Amino acid sequence: MRRGFTLIELLVVIAIIAILAAILFPVFAQAREKARQTQCMNNLKQMATGTLSYIQDYEEKFPMAVYAPALNRSGQQCAFTLFDAVDPYIRNLDITRCPSEPNALYLNAGFRAVINMPTCNLPETISYMYNYDLLPPGRTPIDQNPPAVSKGTVSIAEVEFPAETTINFEADLALGGTGSVLRRTPTSSSIFLIVPVRARHSEFIQANFVDGHAKAVKGRKLGQAGQGMQYTYPGRTGNDPFTGRLGPDFWCVSGTPYARYIGTQPNDPFNSCRPYLEGIATEDSLGKCYKYIRL
Repeated sequence: MRRGFTLIELLVVIAIIAILAAILFPVFAQAREKARQTQCMNNLKQMATGTLSYIQDYEEKFPMAVYAPALNRSGQQCAFTLFDAVDPYIRNLDITRCPSEPNALYLNAGFRAVINMPTCNLPETISYMYNYDLLPPGRTPIDQNPPAVSKGTVSIAEVEFPAETTINFEADLALGGTGSVLRRTPTSSSIFLIVPVRARHSEFIQANFVDGHAKAVKGRKLGQAGQGMQYTYPGRTGNDPFTGRLGPDFWCVSGTPYARYIGTQPNDPFNSCRPYLEGIATEDSLGKCYKYIRL
């Protein structure tokens, strides 16, 4: 005589399956995120390789972050960025998008709003920004005489610590404001463009460096102490695609020269939260820190 399952046995089996699913689903999600993080790191590694290939062809000089107007393939005016400059060496601008957050930054919307033209070849959204001091901006319709132009582009010989000086990293491109967390140096006032980091991988920021390697940099949220700090960044839609992002979304860097400005004390309030991986890594009597040579 065949005997079927009782209701209690079926419920026990279902309960076991539910428990296993509850245990395994987060593991699968973590594994998928780890795979996306690895791809993101590979993207940055390729960008570093493309930039280093570029400087070999241009007398060991880094390209500019942006200049405009240039002409795109259709003969229209556009903003020529670092990514456009290294495109002939990578031939794949999709690597400007992190799989974890491919629509992080609506860069073209921002450029259209600020200088009335898009970038030359970039997709509508990207995930990375660049070190504006290593790659200073050139002339644009809103700034015909940026200070960095008179100093020229940066030579690799000017970089003291290539393994600790960034090229690209996960960040926003934003309009600056007031407050110490938005200033590049303790003596500067408000600044026009800032590149606050985005720690999208379990509180880590992916970055590449002048020596060609890429690694994750630890970040931490500024938290409630940052209430009142604000910047605006390119959003999704509208004629003025800029939206406010409040203090708790600020990420600070730690365990890196970019956590302390040259000549300042570690406990200086200015160093309490640095949301940038921007500048040139250097060293003073207190150890590794960062400085600016163009901005």
